[in-house]
Amino acid sequence: MSRHLGALFSITVLLILVAVALRQDPGYVLVSWGKTSVELSLTLAALCWFASLWFIVQLVLIERWLLRLWRRDWQGFLGVSALKKAKTAEKSTQPPSKA
Repeated sequence: MSRHLGALFSITVLLILVAVALRQDPGYVLVSWGKTSVELSLTLAALCWFASLWFIVQLVLIERWLLRLWRRDWQGFLGVSALKKAKTAEKSTQPPSKA
């Protein structure tokens, strides 16, 4: 319960800081792409940039997780782990060679 209250408090403080920053914004940023242009406050542009950065990081983390999951499933599907077990069992049953 206290964890949720802490998160709620943190989000509230962050929103208050953003509201104060938007009121005292020093300038504007013009973002254009082709024939479309959007004028944003500097603070809002920075927030959009950080949000897009967070989103990209989340996509990369999801991609890494899916790749690990895919590799693990395909190794089991192709019998790679069974093949390793068979080789290990074969090595342990062979008598030691005399050299």
